[in-house]
Amino acid sequence: IKVKKGDSVTYGQIIASSGNSGHSPYPHLHYQLQAYPYIGSVTLDYPISSYVLHQTNNTQFLTQQKPNLGDAVSNVLVNSLINNAFNFVPGEILNYKVTGHAKEQSLKLHVKVNVYGQAYLFCEKTNSVAYFEKSDNQYYFTQYYGKRSSLLYLMFLACYKVQKGFYKNLVIEDEYPLHLVFPKSILWFHDFISPFVRLVKSKFYLSYDYMDDELSPNEIRLQSKVENRLLMRQLKGMAFNITIRKGGLEKLEVKQNNQLITIERAHEN
Repeated sequence: IKVKKGDSVTYGQIIASSGNSGHSPYPHLHYQLQAYPYIGSVTLDYPISSYVLHQTNNTQFLTQQKPNLGDAVSNVLVNSLINNAFNFVPGEILNYKVTGHAKEQSLKLHVKVNVYGQAYLFCEKTNSVAYFEKSDNQYYFTQYYGKRSSLLYLMFLACYKVQKGFYKNLVIEDEYPLHLVFPKSILWFHDFISPFVRLVKSKFYLSYDYMDDELSPNEIRLQSKVENRLLMRQLKGMAFNITIRKGGLEKLEVKQNNQLITIERAHEN
């Protein structure tokens, strides 16, 4: 036990090591949360912030949920390549060359922090901003401001939520904020009828596709996609191929309407 009675604890703090005590048949860690510091107080039914669920045929990354009896779970084992690719440092400038786009041949992104300590990517050419957050085991965008024609918007959609560990065939699912995907004309009608029926939905999927070496990886490939629905009808979406190497986020391929746009890191000679 690494803490004592009366201590305050914070997220990520180590409070104990796995051990064996009492009549337990194997090392384990038991914990419970109570509203009051008295023996016999009601235990709070509290979820775990995030964990990996290991099943026979697939692996899931779950957040704010509670494992069931018999589940095999673990914390996220952070992969150094993924962690480095999304470790954007304030003051850093990211340069990319672009092919397949009608208007743009390059993309220059500045990593900045505002007065409230919120980090964001800034595209000077389109005056667009994408805010992001980083935790111990995941990276995710929180908001986007600017033109949807910006290449930064495509990066926002493709890398909306990334878990920092690599687990083959793991699929991350989430939903985009509707106002960042659909036009105001549809959203106005959606807000009007939303108490009765959900008119539109925009889903994000990210799958962990390939890693060349488990012990010392040099390349990782992820695939993500956008799926939009209007009632029961599936609309045109987007698909992305993400390539990560030791230099960071190396390449992003965007597939939409039979068009392929490639955004590739421009390295200095």
